[in-house]
Amino acid sequence: MNDLPEFPDLARRTADTVTPPAFDELVDRARRRTTRRVAMASAVAAVVVVAGVGLTLELGHGSQTAPPTGQPTATPSPTVAPDGASVAKILADGHLVSVAGRHGDILTVRTLCAQGHHHCASAWQLRTSSGTSSGLVGGRSPRAYVSGDQFVASGWNLPGVVVHADGTTAPLRRVGRLTSAPDGFVHTGSGAAAVDSADATMGSLPPIGDVADIAEGVVTPDGTVVALPLTAGPAPVKVATYADGRWSTRTLDEGNVPAALVTGNDRVAALAGIDGKLTDVGTLAVSVDGRNWAMLHPADLPFSSVTSMAATDTGTLYLGTRQGLFRSADATWTRFTRVPIESARLVASMGDQVVVRTGADSYTGLDADGHATDLGDLR
Repeated sequence: MNDLPEFPDLARRTADTVTPPAFDELVDRARRRTTRRVAMASAVAAVVVVAGVGLTLELGHGSQTAPPTGQPTATPSPTVAPDGASVAKILADGHLVSVAGRHGDILTVRTLCAQGHHHCASAWQLRTSSGTSSGLVGGRSPRAYVSGDQFVASGWNLPGVVVHADGTTAPLRRVGRLTSAPDGFVHTGSGAAAVDSADATMGSLPPIGDVADIAEGVVTPDGTVVALPLTAGPAPVKVATYADGRWSTRTLDEGNVPAALVTGNDRVAALAGIDGKLTDVGTLAVSVDGRNWAMLHPADLPFSSVTSMAATDTGTLYLGTRQGLFRSADATWTRFTRVPIESARLVASMGDQVVVRTGADSYTGLDADGHATDLGDLR
């Protein structure tokens, strides 16, 4: 079995990363649109909390060229992928690149590459209390997502599939403007696309002011969309909420790159950075409705940087930092305590737990109180 490659540090680039993690993809797009440079000696990150549901983080890298998944099926046959790799072989020998979970169900995506990461194929696997199902997923950098009551397996440049709890799938269709209410988001080459998993469509939402693209988005339990507009170059970072067909925005930080959203229960944490780096924390703004805010400052926090974020669906925020792993100490997400676990990297949200990588192919789940559960290799 191939050893799982080192997960990319979201705070920096690595020379051997062929396909960048989600944050770096966002930074690349922002930099290509940049019209001026930021004259600052250090970068600033802002963490903001509002209302909502969940985010998964990309775990691995490699260029994917597998074709789209075929017709819906509850028990997929071992369809042959490029270079002769079947779904079974990809799942057995491939690298874990993404994981998402809800209510005990887990969707993972693994990628198997050959010839220096130039020829890759990917497959998804859904594990539930009633059984396991799997299938191919095409496109570059495929990831697992939670969307409403369903899962989605989707590539960066191909729509992918909606995966139902019984293992059946429906091809995710791309439309121009999504006319129905979204229940999730997936990453694409032009930002985050809204998804309606009920009718298996993905598309854009109305522009946020003069900004058409969304960097990151989530949907709260009451159907409110929370998004970070994808700004064209250096600009104040804003968070936007969409309800009843209208956007409202709030300026969060004088940074220039909207970075990430994670959600848990009735909150969302939004991270913004300057000049494409997740480094020193500048502001922690807390809200339960996306409109009224309380601000925290670096002196109020037990860490000085944030490299990754994830949250449980019961409402505990976990932060990977240069000073170690921290979790929220109360329901306000304004107080944090260190998690006493060494040599662990925070990688994903997974329902009532977050996932940390503890070895080459071993993972641990941490619940709302920081209690650990061995997850093995997540197969």
